Amino acid sequence: MQRGRLLGTIGLSCLGVIGAGLVWYHSLKPSEPVALLERTYSARGQTDSISVASPDNYFGSQPTPSPLSLSSSHRRVDLSALVRLLSTGAAQNSALGYEGTVEQFPVSDDVAYSDLNDLFEPVYDDGVRVHSNSWGHPVASYDQLARSLDQFVWNHPDMVITVAGGNDGIDNDKDGVIDLSSLLSPAVAKNCITVGASENYVLEGGIQKAWGKLKGGEEIWGAEPIASDLPSDNPNGIAAFSSRGPTSDGRIKPDVVAPGTNVLSARSHHPKAETLWGEFSPDYVWSGGTSMATPLTAGAATLVRQFYTDQVGLTSPSAALIKATLINSADDIYPGQFGFSSVLEIPTPRPNAHEGWGRVNIGEAVSQGTRSIQYWDDAMGVKKGITKEYRVAVTDLTKPLRATLVYTDYPATTSAAKSLVNDLDLQVISSSGRKYFANGETTPDRTNNVEGIDILKPTKGEYIVRVVGYNIPKGKNGAQPYALVISGGF
Repeated sequence: MQRGRLLGTIGLSCLGVIGAGLVWYHSLKPSEPVALLERTYSARGQTDSISVASPDNYFGSQPTPSPLSLSSSHRRVDLSALVRLLSTGAAQNSALGYEGTVEQFPVSDDVAYSDLNDLFEPVYDDGVRVHSNSWGHPVASYDQLARSLDQFVWNHPDMVITVAGGNDGIDNDKDGVIDLSSLLSPAVAKNCITVGASENYVLEGGIQKAWGKLKGGEEIWGAEPIASDLPSDNPNGIAAFSSRGPTSDGRIKPDVVAPGTNVLSARSHHPKAETLWGEFSPDYVWSGGTSMATPLTAGAATLVRQFYTDQVGLTSPSAALIKATLINSADDIYPGQFGFSSVLEIPTPRPNAHEGWGRVNIGEAVSQGTRSIQYWDDAMGVKKGITKEYRVAVTDLTKPLRATLVYTDYPATTSAAKSLVNDLDLQVISSSGRKYFANGETTPDRTNNVEGIDILKPTKGEYIVRVVGYNIPKGKNGAQPYALVISGGF
């Protein structure tokens, strides 16, 4: 992850990437190569090319990429290979990441580019609807970067923006648990998908030293059980370096996590390029960071978007709907890789400041094979004082009932003590009359624009899910649009 520096922007059909992490996708059919449309943007213009990658991109075999450079126009790319990638919690059977130098975007280590509208607008106009950002600025407050990101999505509600949470996770107090509140900006924005790094499952290659044995590791990760933990031996673990939430105003971040340790990444052929986490071949290196986890999540978001456009028939699914779908289907990895020992890596079930709402599971997000899913993308929204109700009849008690509300909030003023502007509430009422509030609280949430209710052991009968317009000072025609996803045994 590049702190305070943008290395350029690359667009993949409707997917745009900035920084590290353009994915080489593995084909579901071994005989078929996967065509990737790369569109490189800079402050001076753009160039187009098509790359064709070999499908033999396994961790356990030698990859043989064969890129071709051709003049191109827009093309739609089928990203169905990501179903394998993010259904198990390990980034196996794929070679991941674009690691190289492209045109420099005008930003420095000291002064970040302040208005991200100038970054997102050109690629949006060119058709990008999912944008991956593996970069950040060491400012934890709600600054102009975060505000301008929120502003762009407010004005372009179908633009999904994923942002790496940061690699500043440390254990300063030596209690064996990574300290809270180390996110960067714009990862602290409300309307993006902030991504943390879970552990991959790779036992050979890359970095196989315990965190405490790495250079500088004894100082920042020297307490057990972190000190002796390996970087990629348990997909239910969180990478020690992964920045934790919450934000300075108490919002739950990251939103989700995805594999970010010992990920196989395309290797730059620049003569001064480094081998990152270790050499794999002349064309690939091992790498890690929330920079790797973020493009994985962007790819998953692209698949979810494709599901809604191609399978459901939505012409322009909102960023809120895609975010709600990924959150609703994510795997809660509480208590983490150390289990219920004296030190819990993740102290509470989801949502929390370590995993957010859990590890991305694209198989659950786009398939109804194991549960029923209902979704609403309400562009008209709800007004202040109005309640909208949705009803589901639970019949299968073996599956949890999950309700997830996400809405694109109006941008707050910078350094606001509270960045939430419009306030919607999610409630669930059981057939017995029990009322559930969002995010594990016993009263309505007044902080987050993501609200979720997980009922792990539902009872048989009808549940009422309510979306309440509590306060909407900056709505669209007086209303706040939202997306709602409900899943379970109904």
